[in-house]
Amino acid sequence: MNASTTKHITATVSFRSLPTSTIMNVPISTMEHVTSTVPFRSLSTSTRMGISISTNSVPIYSMNNTKSTVTLLTSTTTYALRTYAALEILTQRESSYRHILNSTTIFELKQPKFSDNLADFQIPYFYSLWKDSPSLLPRALSPGEHDTTMSLIDVFQRLCNEHHITFMMSDGTLLGSWRHHDIIPYDDDVDFLVQYSNRERLFQILNESATAEGINVAFALSKVLKITFNNTGKARHVTWNWPFIDIWFYRENSTHIWYNNMEYYTIEKTLIFPLVLRPLAAKWLPSPRRPYGYFKSMIKDKSKEGDFENYCKNEGYNHRKELLYPTTGAECKKLKPYYPFVERSCSKVLCTEW
Repeated sequence: MNASTTKHITATVSFRSLPTSTIMNVPISTMEHVTSTVPFRSLSTSTRMGISISTNSVPIYSMNNTKSTVTLLTSTTTYALRTYAALEILTQRESSYRHILNSTTIFELKQPKFSDNLADFQIPYFYSLWKDSPSLLPRALSPGEHDTTMSLIDVFQRLCNEHHITFMMSDGTLLGSWRHHDIIPYDDDVDFLVQYSNRERLFQILNESATAEGINVAFALSKVLKITFNNTGKARHVTWNWPFIDIWFYRENSTHIWYNNMEYYTIEKTLIFPLVLRPLAAKWLPSPRRPYGYFKSMIKDKSKEGDFENYCKNEGYNHRKELLYPTTGAECKKLKPYYPFVERSCSKVLCTEW
């Protein structure tokens, strides 16, 4: 294959208008249009997945792959944004995409609406891109276990959509989407949030569908709902199998939400609603609108607010074996040769992820 062959897989996303917001501590005023781009670029620069937010209702993007700039052109203003041209950290992903696609092609995936069949908008995803850290925070899931987890998400998402139950990514799963556009490589479960008023109805729907879907549903400590497949192995001494997804529940008032099991964590609704869709592996899943503010709200020790950006650590628990173990961590930059990390660049009116 010709080494100079270039591949592009691009997903373009448009959202409705947003209220005055702050993203990554950058004020964004009167946003009328939000465009998200999720590219996979097999170039000599880094593989990119991007989310761009602009005040202009019809943004035009000019990409220059030989210089370290991406320029946003509007009717009144031009913004030059820093990119990361020559990052070695994602070279393996680029090489893999170049090999897999084997031709010069551009795929454009339109951002689905919540009412669309999201299966029609899957993001291309290849396990051959996986790499494992040999010593620092090794992968927790095999490709097969990752696939099982995503299949569980498919079942849960479909049943929620059929019965009009709103859910969103939360906790480590939201962090995975925000930091990796995937499950955190060294995490071994998935977390979603559902409104507490839907708790019993959701449990009933899942139970009634259990036989047909081949799933098992159980409450753990009366706080979290666990969904597993019947044909997977037991998680040591507990009653549920693994892999599983955890459904947490939140209560709300007019201004805030809080976890039913962690009343002392309150999150402003403006950080959550209206929900948007974010990438997780090959899927688009509902997400709080402003993940950065969500994470900051969950950190009570303000001296550690930047930790989730720069410091990667496991949670000190093995869900496969249901065992505690010592929490370990490392600077995220030390993991970049092994795992894909989302990069960001922000101006006063535009924030881009790739």
